[in-house]
Amino acid sequence: MSRPHLLSWSLLVLAVCCLFQASRALGQQSPPPGYEERVRGIKLYRQNQITQAIDWLKRATKRNKTDIDAWYFLGLALVQKGNLKEATKSFETSLKDNEVMIS
Repeated sequence: MSRPHLLSWSLLVLAVCCLFQASRALGQQSPPPGYEERVRGIKLYRQNQITQAIDWLKRATKRNKTDIDAWYFLGLALVQKGNLKEATKSFETSLKDNEVMIS
């Protein structure tokens, strides 16, 4: 193989290795604040463990005040508990944050 071709192949291999490392680094980013709490709360909600779900979802919304999903599921759980006033606030917060993300 001639020198120019060898140099081209070497640069191509180097570029592929750099892209591979960059994609691995991006995949290892830590989840946003409150993510673990939200996941746990949604799981508990789906298992009909409403009181525990509310506790975890409140933790999630304290750690990440713009987590639309956490606010939404908190609202659903509060409806199940009959706390319509707080549920309404949760839904309003979810919608307000959603509007900010869309615009």
